[in-house]
Amino acid sequence: MGIYMNTYKTSIYNSWPLYLSVALLILNDHFFKEAYPSWLTGKLSDFSGIFLIILVVRSVGPDHVRKITTAVIVLFAFWKSTYSQPLIDSINIYSDIKIGRVVDLTDLMALTMIPIAHHVFENSQKFNINLNIVGLLKIPVITVAVLAITGTALVDNWTSYTIKQKSQGQQIDRVVSISLSGKLL
Repeated sequence: MGIYMNTYKTSIYNSWPLYLSVALLILNDHFFKEAYPSWLTGKLSDFSGIFLIILVVRSVGPDHVRKITTAVIVLFAFWKSTYSQPLIDSINIYSDIKIGRVVDLTDLMALTMIPIAHHVFENSQKFNINLNIVGLLKIPVITVAVLAITGTALVDNWTSYTIKQKSQGQQIDRVVSISLSGKLL
């Protein structure tokens, strides 16, 4: 039984849905959202993030399905609500790493990924990609997954401004542009 449980816990690290969700989360947050801003790219991180959280947390505590599910639902709903703003403000005051999020209760649709993630976890052998290096991948995958999940909430401090002409023939005064950009910073 002990060997089976160990295989059961780690077999998720051989499954292609785990790697797909990590890749989607990273690509969406660092490329798709900016290149293709839309409702879909706005939700994709939530869906892949919930899926990923369930898989990774289940691998750590596979026998605590109800507790894990309840915790994910409560914490995600809290995070997506206005009730989390005081916590975010406190963290931002005392930390060099700034956190932000958009309050959008339609993001709660991502919770529909929970039963799918449980199904994948329970049947991870069916999704196996036959990697024989599970032990080597477990810690890096957990690390990348955590960074990918938390990366969606970090606030980008870099801001750019574009100065445009009002009409086709209008000249932009360089001195005024430079002085304005100094005031914006």
